[in-house]
Amino acid sequence: MPENWRASVSVGGSPGADDTVSLREWLAINGMAEGEESSDLDQDGIPALIEYATGADPNSFNANAVVVTLIGGAFEFSFKKSRAASGVDIVLEYSTDLNLWAPGVPIGTIDMGGGD
Repeated sequence: MPENWRASVSVGGSPGADDTVSLREWLAINGMAEGEESSDLDQDGIPALIEYATGADPNSFNANAVVVTLIGGAFEFSFKKSRAASGVDIVLEYSTDLNLWAPGVPIGTIDMGGGD
């Protein structure tokens, strides 16, 4: 697959069109401005940038945008990755002292489809 291809938001794709939404556009659509990426308008404990990356609504309480489960001594993180969000990657990190952080190593990922 060519490097400039990606999964489309629309079923059936969007050849020749860009269906992404930049962070700047998304912030404006949701009543925020640049610099408010860490705000939490709906008080659900999830910063706006994470809601952008996961396709959650920053104006509606959604405590399930990121679900953490302990399974057999390992943490499992479940979340959607918005296909419309451009220029953002989700990287999980861990720390043993909350000062030094290292990237977590994913065991696997599952594409659940969708596209918001």
